[in-house]
Amino acid sequence: MKYLIKYVQLPFSFSEEKLLHDLNSLNEQWILHFNKAHYEG
Repeated sequence: MKYLIKYVQLPFSFSEEKLLHDLNSLNEQWILHFNKAHYEG
C-alpha cells in the first residue's frame, strides 16, 4: 500500500439552523434511559 486515505468529503450539506432547532427540541422529548443499573453515558 503506497498511501492511506485520511479523510473523505461526502456530498452532504446541512442547514445549521435546522440542526440547532432539532437539537434544542430534544430537551422537550428526551426520555431517560430505563436501565440505570447497566448504563453509562
